[in-house]
Amino acid sequence: MAYLTGSLRRVGLDDIHFIDGMTNNVGDDDLARQMSDIAPDVVGVTSITPSIYVAEQVPPCLND
Repeated sequence: MAYLTGSLRRVGLDDIHFIDGMTNNVGDDDLARQMSDIAPDVVGVTSITPSIYVAEQVPPCLND
């Protein structure tokens, strides 16, 4: 994540948010709320092997 963030900042993208769902035990509803509050243009997801199926279920960010 640090490498990706550094690359994005070098090209002028600096409104970058990182939510560590596993470390902070963020549930689906809370993750969806946080993503909706941020209203991102792009979402990237990463995972370690044991939680790959959980990462696949990241809720879509719905903005009204």
